[in-house]
Amino acid sequence: MFGRFSEKYQLVLNKSANLTNFSIKPEHLLLSLINEDQHLIIKVSVLFDLDVDQLRKKLCFLIKSLESEIPSVIYSTKEIEEMKKSLEKIAYEKYQAVQKQQFEKAASLRDEESNLRREIESQEGNYSSDSKKIIENSIDIARRLKSSTVETEHLFISLVINANTLNIVLKKCGLNIEEMLEFYKIKKSKSTKNQAIEVAETLVDFTTPRSAAKRILSWFKDD
Repeated sequence: MFGRFSEKYQLVLNKSANLTNFSIKPEHLLLSLINEDQHLIIKVSVLFDLDVDQLRKKLCFLIKSLESEIPSVIYSTKEIEEMKKSLEKIAYEKYQAVQKQQFEKAASLRDEESNLRREIESQEGNYSSDSKKIIENSIDIARRLKSSTVETEHLFISLVINANTLNIVLKKCGLNIEEMLEFYKIKKSKSTKNQAIEVAETLVDFTTPRSAAKRILSWFKDD
């Protein structure tokens, strides 16, 4: 996978690892991006009204907050493997609970799964699940834009689309997201909408799943 990335993209990934001793999160990716690719950031700033200085300050604050979550306990490799097995068991139990419409139990297991996953990621010091998704989606964006290589531009678009917290931060820093997506002709697919409905009806809000689905769907523009 990494062989398709441009040199600048690989540099951004490498530098993001230097921003933390633990799990690399979307905030680390974006800060590394604005530090290492001035050409792209100037382009985004001029075309889509992004206040880069304000964004850098907010990212530094967010990352400082993330570093305060550094685990106080360091587990052995064997213990981490046991945690992964527990994670698989919890995920399966959550699935069974959803199938049986035991929504309260499923919600509790969802939280337990999320907490354990974060604990494992913090111990392993690699990309968080959110970061992995963003990197994978940047490859898909490059394909959709008919690019032979995956560029930092594709990473930035993926960060905007997939990182909900950063999406809010970028908007507060002036980024005109709708204009940017229109510029790149990027639209969220109907399959993504279907996934949103499924998530809303099973995991987001078990008491009023339809209203939850509507809230999630409001994040997506119609094609």
